[in-house]
Amino acid sequence: MPVKNGNEVRVQRVLNSSPQTVFRALAEGRLFSNCGADGEKLEIDFRVGGGYKSYFPSAEALCCGKFLEIVPDRKIVFTWGDVGSGDGFPKTQVSVELQPESGGSKTQLLIVHTGFKSKEEVEAHNSGWNSGLDDLEREIIDGRVRIVRVFSVSRDVLYSVCSDFRKFFAPVSDVERGSVDFRPGGKYRFPTEKGEILGEFQEIIPGKKIVFSWLSGCDEKFDRPTRVTLIFDDEDDGASSLELVHEFLPLGDAVKGHRKGWEHILNQLRDRLK
Repeated sequence: MPVKNGNEVRVQRVLNSSPQTVFRALAEGRLFSNCGADGEKLEIDFRVGGGYKSYFPSAEALCCGKFLEIVPDRKIVFTWGDVGSGDGFPKTQVSVELQPESGGSKTQLLIVHTGFKSKEEVEAHNSGWNSGLDDLEREIIDGRVRIVRVFSVSRDVLYSVCSDFRKFFAPVSDVERGSVDFRPGGKYRFPTEKGEILGEFQEIIPGKKIVFSWLSGCDEKFDRPTRVTLIFDDEDDGASSLELVHEFLPLGDAVKGHRKGWEHILNQLRDRLK
């Protein structure tokens, strides 16, 4: 649960994963990605004195900082600032501490973010860190990737483009040799450089939702089908949002690889719809 003290944010929780696993995910910048940063544009030099750059497309903000302290599997301290702010840079500091629990099978995590100048900044970052930790935990424990992106077109236009799977998967597949039967129970199949992507449509709510199985991806074969859900919603000023959730992925490299692939697809989609 979050604990706020003046202009400071404190987020504490127990994660059902070892400190080594959690630390590795933090070192790879996966908390930034789960807070909404664009993984394709993330730059991270994980060492004391090294820096990072993380671009958040929903806010059109570039956050940067330097690592001040790194204790493997125990602690990370870094500066945090918005390049677009008028307050100078860097302007705040983040400390992430990890403590083993249950014999090392679980991790007590504490984030302390200090240096804010307003209540509004505290509330915004409190919400961001909590949401990011929710998604990071599901990613490293359950194999679930969740990405939300906002597009400058209406929901109907966004749904129309995404429901045309030949256009949707064009950045990663040979769509001309693929096949799509877009209906509940219908199947799709597309060849890629590393194998095939294929599955079956499980639920379609026009303009709102598409759910489909994902039987294989990249160069891996899965022991069980995974599932992808696309949820479409309205935003302000005629814009729209797409929430993509990929569940039941094998843990480890498969999760990271599929997040990277979906980031690429959504970035290409955003470029086409500008």
